[in-house]
Amino acid sequence: MEIVDKYGYLEEVIGYIEQNIISEKGWPRVLRKIRISKELLAELSLGIKKFSENAFFALLEEKLEKRHSSITGAEAYVYGVDLKIDIEKKKAFILLTLNFKIVQREETEDKITMIIKMFSKENIKVNFVAKEKNNLKK
Repeated sequence: MEIVDKYGYLEEVIGYIEQNIISEKGWPRVLRKIRISKELLAELSLGIKKFSENAFFALLEEKLEKRHSSITGAEAYVYGVDLKIDIEKKKAFILLTLNFKIVQREETEDKITMIIKMFSKENIKVNFVAKEKNNLKK
């Protein structure tokens, strides 16, 4: 399944992660916006250093294909993205919420929300929330 990021939402989020979390240059801004200690942000940053955008997109495509294996030739259009930094069990993570329209032959087959918790470049958890099902109009 191909991910279509027509409006550059995913690219913008990846850029934000690289500029404001991985690079220490954006930390003052991040620390002002959220309640997180500098130590937790440093641990998160270290965990996602050398983050691979290609590997991340491959993971998203794999999860989408697994969920929609019955729909061949479909495309997943990104129509919304939200990024937060949160803490779970004294460990910081990036929380991404991605909204997709699954489109086949120009008809929307499904709308789903993908919830991603990124603790490190190796520890990424993906869950889905179904929005709507079957034969939605574009």
